[in-house]
Amino acid sequence: MIEGEPHRGVFGSTTRLTGPLVLPSSLVSYAKLGFSGTTGTIVLPPKVDHVPEFVFEGSGCTQVDFHEGIIEIKGAAFRNSSLSGELVLPPNLKYIAGEAFLNTKISKIIFPESLRVLGESHIFANCVYLTGTLELPKVARIPRNCFENCKNI
Repeated sequence: MIEGEPHRGVFGSTTRLTGPLVLPSSLVSYAKLGFSGTTGTIVLPPKVDHVPEFVFEGSGCTQVDFHEGIIEIKGAAFRNSSLSGELVLPPNLKYIAGEAFLNTKISKIIFPESLRVLGESHIFANCVYLTGTLELPKVARIPRNCFENCKNI
């Protein structure tokens, strides 16, 4: 487990990591706001089955490499981060919580067929670069304001 002070993250508030962040394969959990000071690509470890709330909030990370074992993305996990371009969600993902990708720069989302639940509101709100058609194959309900201010979809 990697832990940090809740308001400072794992590396403290003044650290700016650059380049890919490859988390150790032995890692099973990590702290809230743990990696808010990172940039570049994030490679999630194979033993972690969810992305915790707030863990990459406000980070400079531009891409995330999800593995097939990720089944849940918790609230505000990537909120206000620099995620950009195409977002390919993991193939076994079942749940995305509220504000998970709020205010990011993603331009396209590939949803897996395994996705069943979109949690609370504003999951992809204010993603102003998001364009095209969204295909949500087996989602039963799209919550209130899920795509608010995404004017190009």
